[in-house]
Amino acid sequence: MNTPRFPIMTAMLLSAAAPSSAAVSNWQFGSGLPPQQSWPAWELKLGGSPLPTATALTDALQINSGSNWYQYMYYEQSGGMLAFPSSLVIEVRMRVVSSATVGNTYCPCEIHWTPGNGAGNGLGFRAGQIFLWQSGNTAATPVNIDTTSALHTYRIEVDGIAAGSAIRVYQDGSQVLTGATYSDASWHGSTPRIYWGDGTTNGSAVSDWASFRHNALAALPVKNSSILFGYVGKNLSTFSTANGLAKTILPDPNVPASPFNHVYQLTAQPGTGMLYGLIQPQVGSVQKSKLLRVDPFTGQSADVGFIQTADSVIQYVEGLAFNPVTGELYGSMHVTGNPENSSPNLILIDPNSGMATQIGTLPTGATKETDIDALAFSSDGTMYASDGHALTSEWGSYLYRIQQTSPGVWSASHLGTRLAKLLAGFAYSPEEGVFYCTEPDNRKLHRVTTSMATTEIGTIHPSVTGYGLAFTSPITRSPLAVTLQSGGLSIRCPSFSGLTYQLWSSADLTQWQPFGSPVDGSGTLLEWPVPIGPASAQFFRAQVLDSP
Repeated sequence: MNTPRFPIMTAMLLSAAAPSSAAVSNWQFGSGLPPQQSWPAWELKLGGSPLPTATALTDALQINSGSNWYQYMYYEQSGGMLAFPSSLVIEVRMRVVSSATVGNTYCPCEIHWTPGNGAGNGLGFRAGQIFLWQSGNTAATPVNIDTTSALHTYRIEVDGIAAGSAIRVYQDGSQVLTGATYSDASWHGSTPRIYWGDGTTNGSAVSDWASFRHNALAALPVKNSSILFGYVGKNLSTFSTANGLAKTILPDPNVPASPFNHVYQLTAQPGTGMLYGLIQPQVGSVQKSKLLRVDPFTGQSADVGFIQTADSVIQYVEGLAFNPVTGELYGSMHVTGNPENSSPNLILIDPNSGMATQIGTLPTGATKETDIDALAFSSDGTMYASDGHALTSEWGSYLYRIQQTSPGVWSASHLGTRLAKLLAGFAYSPEEGVFYCTEPDNRKLHRVTTSMATTEIGTIHPSVTGYGLAFTSPITRSPLAVTLQSGGLSIRCPSFSGLTYQLWSSADLTQWQPFGSPVDGSGTLLEWPVPIGPASAQFFRAQVLDSP
């Protein structure tokens, strides 16, 4: 695969809405990111000596790849985070300051896309020209058009993902160029990609980038307003239930350092949406279990304390889950002095202090390794437990339904056949009635039914594993405020950087319509002005649409 031919910068939201059937990725200059740092989910790539520079202007971010043609600087989204629709839309607001190339075979200022099937194309920019490509290194006939006097909005529409799909290019709303995608496996490669900026080592340019927007993001980790949260190493993340990809919100300083840098279990507290996690820091020569409280709306966490009973019988804790009916926090534990795997013991945990109370034990042999590795509850309060078994002939994971038969006595019913893989982080999806779990050994996300039928969703991360998972809806903790202002009302909502918000309106609380375009969170209050209309009543609600 050849080196990309062009660069990009930070990002700004365009006001025009892309097709509503697809997830939208936005970048807007002025979003608070420093130069040479990408908007979440965009990867910055640069090289050369000296390195290219990025300078914040009043209205855009300026990329200067210098006079040395071996410099490059661009931003890229690729792989599982992309899912190209049949009608691709890319919008960018930019300006060419200057450009220099070798003939017409390279372009140091370009937008390029490929769905990963060897087909694709790119829109190239020069001073006074724009053009599409007819092959990997040959430009099609250019159009002479102003590209330098001011920022212009360019819209690219592509009618398919196969070679030969029609392309239309607009400048400030007027169609100025047409073309088609072409097949060149050696140039486009087999990985879905969208990138923008200066990617060639055979040219140089100075360009200003104000915004970038497309509708080819993969399905987002949202299910009826709930988001699948988890940890990848020390990073609080969201996981796509469509392709498994984890997107980092921010690193958590309360997660221990390597090799204990994992949140082994995660669960959402009913009513509040707060997340509680299980960490295992090393104290002296042993690991001890601690409870972590995480606010999914801000990403901030707090160290609650060690999980321990009054008589200090806990060696360490494995499972952690809130019962959605009672609101109680359950755990499974190893008892001090017991053999390594002889601990099918259940406890209740105070989420405010970490103090635990032992409530019962499963009979010996109730689970394959006589312990409980993970806990989860369905919406009706049914308890489920998973157990990893290491013997070669029975290696894999087992799922059980746990019931209390009498005070202090519990039973386990094996469900379905074992899975020949070790799973972790069970989280129940109320909307689907299935579990989501991770496969730490291969960094995969799986969907598992209560009868142990499993579907591999995709890779979480190329090199870092994930453990604990939990569904929650942080927007429920973000009440809307209505205030009067000149000419109407103002709807305000707290926001978190990295999440995207949509305001909805309704006249009857039954039929809901989007009110305005999606808005990126900023860490401050979002505000929507609402003119006073003729309707007798109007209702509003806000929803989190996506995550970083």
